[in-house]
Amino acid sequence: MAANAGQHAVEELASAIAGDDPGDTLDCIRDFADSAGVIAKLDGLTRPADATAAIIANDAMPWARGYHFARAARHAWEIPPGAMRNDQICDMLKISPTALPAGDGHSVNVPLGLAIRAPESTDLRLVLRKGHRTSRRFEVIRLLSDHFMAPMSDRWLLATDAKTARQQSQRAFAAEFLCPIDDLKDFLGGDYSDGALEEAAHHFLVSDRIVTHQLENHPGFAPT
Repeated sequence: MAANAGQHAVEELASAIAGDDPGDTLDCIRDFADSAGVIAKLDGLTRPADATAAIIANDAMPWARGYHFARAARHAWEIPPGAMRNDQICDMLKISPTALPAGDGHSVNVPLGLAIRAPESTDLRLVLRKGHRTSRRFEVIRLLSDHFMAPMSDRWLLATDAKTARQQSQRAFAAEFLCPIDDLKDFLGGDYSDGALEEAAHHFLVSDRIVTHQLENHPGFAPT
């Protein structure tokens, strides 16, 4: 598959299909990859040229690469502070609003989400596995980040549950992109009660777990 998906993509794929029957899982993934998906057009987005982000992308821990890259991306793409609504994401990627449902749908039983790069184009075909609205938003932004951080030789971009460096960077990017720590801190105003964290998750349209992880990764903003 390396000739079609890319060598680095296949390495990520190997981590995702480890189990009792990887052959059967791989067959399911092939079928999943052939589904129609959603076409995202990225011609209006360029890789952030911020010097700090370029250094971070090569030298830092995986979560730090994703975090700093997300901050650089929001600045380069002129995204205003605060929560990102569904319509903002859809406008940015030029996708239909129905791609990010308001309700909670069913997830597909495969171990990854996919973005497939179009040849000689900046288009991405998003083949999403998540059905829950917050999880689906998070998955889309993970795949967007991988497009800008992954080797250009990879045609397949994968968002998996594995703990590889690449997946860690994706998750950190999506967390900071959708729920910036500075905005989260301002929203909470020093209140770290369970109710306040739930309200923050609802405000930023992310899971409770993402809010908690953001605070854990930036302990200066969390209660002592």
